[in-house]
Amino acid sequence: MAEEFVNRLKQIEQKVDALGGTLKRMITILTSVTEMKSQLSVFKDEIINAVNSQTPFVPTTDTTEEITKLVKEEIAAAEKRLRAEIEQQMATLKGEIANLFSEMTQNIQTAQVQQPFAPIEATAESPGAPEASAAPESSQAPLAPSTDVPVPQTSSLPPDKSMKVADELDVILKSLRMGCKAGDVLETMAEAKMNITKFVSSDPIMIKIDKWVGLVSSYPKRNELKAKDVMSLKKEIRAEIAKYRPA
Repeated sequence: MAEEFVNRLKQIEQKVDALGGTLKRMITILTSVTEMKSQLSVFKDEIINAVNSQTPFVPTTDTTEEITKLVKEEIAAAEKRLRAEIEQQMATLKGEIANLFSEMTQNIQTAQVQQPFAPIEATAESPGAPEASAAPESSQAPLAPSTDVPVPQTSSLPPDKSMKVADELDVILKSLRMGCKAGDVLETMAEAKMNITKFVSSDPIMIKIDKWVGLVSSYPKRNELKAKDVMSLKKEIRAEIAKYRPA
């Protein structure tokens, strides 16, 4: 769907280019109209000057008036034809511009409805997340403890390793502030899990971290976590810290 959205953007860009070409043609026509008006004015002056400069041997008032009338009629007819041609061309240009704007607006609205920006970002930044398809349920329903592996009340790890796990969980807990971004929390969780695997090959805490990652991955990386999810995660992490760092 992201490719379809990009194709629609390209179509809109082509429409804008076509609109630019139409505007250039309109400017050219308007320039030509100005030149034609200037030439018509010069032509009119030349005709009048030529008529006035002619001195027939036996000039009569009737002949002069008739010639003047004919010249005025020709000039009026030329002006009428020019005006009609200009109006026709302007109407055509206005129609083309209106159609281009209409198509561009329709394409933009269609693209926004079919492919909103937020899902593109989420798909591009967090592909293949195990719990991504169950995002609505995980963000709405309260977190439940995993039933795949029994969770002991206290850690079975040696004390030194158990304390290190608790320290890494503390780092994750500190990253869960009100207004925290999903991408920042995911990076902290990934780093904490990598550090734990350096001294623990297998432990139920790995399943817990994967579960937390699944919840946070349901958000686009640039979005803030909801307050209820932050509180739920912090509650679970504090419970885990108590197992690995008993009082």
